[in-house]
Amino acid sequence: MIFIGKAASGSPNPLGNFPFLNHQKYIAGVETCDQLILNIMKIVICGSMAFSQKMVEIANNLKQAGHKAILPRNTENYAIKSLREEIGSESTENKIKYDLIREYYNEIKNSDAVLIVNENKNNIPNYIGGNSFLEMGFAHVLNKKIFILNSLPEMIYTDEIKAMQPIILEGDLDKIKKPSYF
Repeated sequence: MIFIGKAASGSPNPLGNFPFLNHQKYIAGVETCDQLILNIMKIVICGSMAFSQKMVEIANNLKQAGHKAILPRNTENYAIKSLREEIGSESTENKIKYDLIREYYNEIKNSDAVLIVNENKNNIPNYIGGNSFLEMGFAHVLNKKIFILNSLPEMIYTDEIKAMQPIILEGDLDKIKKPSYF
């Protein structure tokens, strides 16, 4: 039987006891039969808060396509510029106070993939900053898919990004596909 969901929660198998599912397998991050069969993914969106409006737009597009999209804490507030003292970046104080790095690691751990939103910043085309690079590393070590919205930037860690073998979307969210489990 296939168990889908979070094993630690002890939740029952939402698929029931279908005879054709005669394998014992737990698929991390998959919570419903629809996620497994309909190519639905839980995708954690990563990027500089300077890209918050684009990140919210992408999350909405992914949700319309049937995916579950996870945004960093306060992204919507950054997008509407209600966090005036921190527009464009999260403060170090908030990262420490709310343990944001560890919080997002856990989101990545419980997802199917990360999507790195990389736009132009600081005169660098398709910028990928320190936090996004760190989150890509988390995803890589956890064997999650890594999608990058635009082409790779020329930065001192571009070789390391390439070594993680991300899927470059070239701006096309329709290229996001879930791997087949069967």
